This record gives sequence, C-alpha cells and structure tokens, in this order.
Amino acid sequence: MDVMEWNKAIKEAKKSKSIVEILDALEGGFPDDKKTLNSLSHLLLLMANDSYTSESVLSRILKTLNKVNTPDSDYIKYAVENNKNWTGKAINDSYKFVRKITLQDEEFLPDLSDFKTQLINDDRILEKLKKYKSSASWAVWDKNDNSFPYSMIPYLKRGCVLVAFNPARSDDTGESCSWCSFHENEKNDINFRNAIVGTDLEGCYITDIIKTHVGTDSSLIKAALTEEIIDCNVKCFLKEIEFLGDTKVLVAIGNDAFSILSHNSLIIPQYRIIKIPHYSAAYLYNKQPGGYEGEVKRILSKYNL
Repeated sequence: MDVMEWNKAIKEAKKSKSIVEILDALEGGFPDDKKTLNSLSHLLLLMANDSYTSESVLSRILKTLNKVNTPDSDYIKYAVENNKNWTGKAINDSYKFVRKITLQDEEFLPDLSDFKTQLINDDRILEKLKKYKSSASWAVWDKNDNSFPYSMIPYLKRGCVLVAFNPARSDDTGESCSWCSFHENEKNDINFRNAIVGTDLEGCYITDIIKTHVGTDSSLIKAALTEEIIDCNVKCFLKEIEFLGDTKVLVAIGNDAFSILSHNSLIIPQYRIIKIPHYSAAYLYNKQPGGYEGEVKRILSKYNL
C-alpha cells in the first residue's frame, strides 16, 4: 500500500472503528512514511483502549505495536512487555505519551493540508444554538467595544471549533447578554481577539468542554472532575457542535482543554486536535516577537490556518 492508500484506510478505520483490515495489511509490512506510521500507532493504541475491542483483536494489536518503529516505539515495547494483562491504564498512559511526542515534534504535526473552514450559510444558526448563547460565542468581534457583532452572522464558519476549559462565571439570573463569552472589553479577551482575527479561525464557534463546573481556579475544577463527569460533559459538547455540521478540527485553548480533548476516546477518533496557549497566560510571551498574538499566529501558520 502506498501513503495515500494507508491514509485512506486509516480514515475508514477511524470512521468504522474496525481495525482488522489495518492489522491484515500490516502483516505485509509497515509503511516507510513516518507520518503515516505514526498515525497508525495512534490508531492502534486508540483501538486497544476501546472497550468494544475483542480480546483476540487486542492481542493482535499488541503484537503489532511491539513491532512499530516510531519515535515512541521503545516506550510502547516497554509498556507491552511489562503489562502482561495490558490494563486500560497502561494503554491510556502509552497513548498520552504518544500524543505528547507527536504534538510537540513538528515532524509529526497533524496533517491539515486538506482542511479549510467554510461559511455556515444558515440564517437560523443562532436560533439552533440559542441554548448555549450565555456560555458560548463566535470568533468575531466588534472593533469598538469587543462585543459580538450581529452584522457578522453571514461570516460565521463551520469545520473548526475553538474549545476552552470551563466558564469563568455562571449566568444565575438568566439575563446575561447573548454570545458575550470571550467578548468582554478587557485585556484577556482582547488579546484572544487579536490572536485569532486574520486567521482562518476568525468566524468559528467558541465554547467550553466542561460546562458543569464554573470558576476561574482551574486547579479546583480539575480536582472536582471524575471520569464520569468528564464523559458527561464531552457527550454534551459533541451534541452541541452537531448543530454546526461537519466539524473536523478542534482547537484547544490552553493545556486543560487540550488534556481532555486529546485523551478522551469519544473525541479522538473523530477530530484532529491542535493546541494554542490560553489567553490568560499572554504575559508569558511578552518578550517574544509579536507577544501572545504572534505566538498563536505562529502555531496556526504551521497548520495553514
């Protein structure tokens, strides 16, 4: 199989959640292309951690993983050899390690060469998403006061969603203005606006992955989260973005959102995930050329966004 055939097979396997054909093909040899090989190791680890994977298929996956020659292969071999029963935690730890390597190594950046956002072209999109109007918004801003400009509705986009960790505050009164999140006329939101405007992400939907827990201290939020709570929020998130149509890319805003998106089995098979720094940490980039705005645009430029 050539690179195109491998990539097609990988996409089909992710969609169908069936790995058998991939395993059969790998018995004839591994691809030479490093990106393709790394994508295969991702897929194998993902399917090994899937509760629906049978024991016989799991056994084949582990034997195959032990032969994979990628930057993380030594770690995978160690994990396989030292976890005879191959517990879910062992798989998850290995997968986290793989994600860490591949998303930090420029040679293995997610391939977004075939991706571009598209206009939604739906006059009723705000109505369809009105349930989320007090906690979500769109990456368009009024130049004067940083508010959400209704005149920009024709320019709202689909294909990509910007995802933060959790809401900073709740709307207990129900009287919050619509689509005001991420649009306050203060430094953090202005930094975020400046970083996104002019990129392909301008016009995309913005929301939070965790909506059940509100606050500005992320350490307290994370301490309160259980796997059940996270999965519940992820399922609600996936239902939320269904209204947008065909979403392919998730852009995590900060490490906390990225940690959930990149390690949750409900998300990983369906979306390509990238990360940008959180705007609250903009001060960390003050000494860099372009500051926070320059750092975000530099990251997005790697993906042609």
